[in-house]
Amino acid sequence: MHSHFSHWMGGTVFIFELLKKIRKDFSVEIVIQNGNHDVVRKFSSENFIVHNLDSPSTNVKSFWFSFFRSCTKDAKKIQEIVDSNGFDIVISSMFPTNFIASKLNNVDIYQYCYEPYAPFWDPVYVNNSTLIKRFAAYIFKHMYSRNDVSATRKAVKVFTLSPETKQSISSIYNVNSVVTYLGADLNFYRHHEEPSIFKKYKGNQVLLHNTDFSPPKGTEFLLDCMPAIISKIPSAKLLITCSLNDSQKIEKLRRDIEVRGIASNVNVLGWVQYELLPCYYSLADLVIYCGTSDGSGASSVSLFVVEAMACETPCLRSNDSKSEVLDGINGELFNPLDHSEFIEKCTSLLANQDLLDLYASKCRSYIENKYSWDSAAKIVYDNLKSDKLLVMPKNGIKNE
Repeated sequence: MHSHFSHWMGGTVFIFELLKKIRKDFSVEIVIQNGNHDVVRKFSSENFIVHNLDSPSTNVKSFWFSFFRSCTKDAKKIQEIVDSNGFDIVISSMFPTNFIASKLNNVDIYQYCYEPYAPFWDPVYVNNSTLIKRFAAYIFKHMYSRNDVSATRKAVKVFTLSPETKQSISSIYNVNSVVTYLGADLNFYRHHEEPSIFKKYKGNQVLLHNTDFSPPKGTEFLLDCMPAIISKIPSAKLLITCSLNDSQKIEKLRRDIEVRGIASNVNVLGWVQYELLPCYYSLADLVIYCGTSDGSGASSVSLFVVEAMACETPCLRSNDSKSEVLDGINGELFNPLDHSEFIEKCTSLLANQDLLDLYASKCRSYIENKYSWDSAAKIVYDNLKSDKLLVMPKNGIKNE
């Protein structure tokens, strides 16, 4: 169960890749409250059954004013799907699907909590929102956060993505969780040099950053630092990819870069075709992840970082996570609130190609050993099995 498939980005990709592995051992169907047809089509093309309830969720304003009624209606629809198919396990993602799942009967409820629900628990996300959104977050947290907490506590078991999100889940929900880590398609994400792309940026030292335009991604922080980096490393070229194919936000970002006077050294690539991602990861001398969420967990996991490292490109990463990048071994960490530290580390790395090459040589093997979808799926399967809640029916298919 997931709230909405609006964009082909982190959380949606995670569900897609993980379920491709899990369905080897289970009969799997997916329920969403609403979704973009193009995203749903990607799942359908892989023969997933997706039940789109076409109901409001957190991405629709009306949902918040009919919260209990909407959740009750969705729970009834899902109960019918569960009963008619004989499913015995439901895995919800984050709020509000955990609350909806808590209303179901005759089924064992698990939760995959990527991070505590940001509009309730992430101060960076909330404090950098508009005044109206901050006020709404305050009101809705007061009204519904207890439902988020109680639903998570009702789950048989909670899965999460990193030691850092495990800690924040423990702090906010007082629940122990099982870390599965992220994964990467290691056959697809590997070092690949596309001649036309490499030729275009020949002579540049390329930094690569990804943004979804939200404050926790730290794009503003990076742009603030670029003039100082350019002054020390004139050949530095920052390329920015966008998780959201939002033309208005992309154009606004480009205007901001022009106003700052750094447009000759910063290119906004926008939404890059999936097939080209390994090419751009491989092009970069260094990928930059400067997101922070003040300890709530939102910035402690990044597919962008994992995928880039699978392509043998080291990362200069915020220290919100200490498990994706090993500081001084396959990349470096920095304080995402300290501009001077970031500028010093970034320029020092760009000036030391031997060190970058050393880090790059250790990236791929680290991801192979720790971040695979097979490994993540096995952790989920082993935990479900150990709970002794799985019963093999006569037809030999275990239902989820």
